[in-house]
Amino acid sequence: MDLGTTPYAELTKGFLGAVPLVLILWPAFLIGVYMFTKRRQGMIETEETNFEIEEDQQ
Repeated sequence: MDLGTTPYAELTKGFLGAVPLVLILWPAFLIGVYMFTKRRQGMIETEETNFEIEEDQQ
């Protein structure tokens, strides 16, 4: 059975180096998407309310 001579730390170095990057960027991206959709929905509701007020005034 050939186990090789490369240490495990060397084999996993690339993957483990990407973990901090993912832990920082992925939540930031998801928060940005969440805030964008909430803002867009809020703008739509505001426009609908303004449209209803304008109709009531006429």
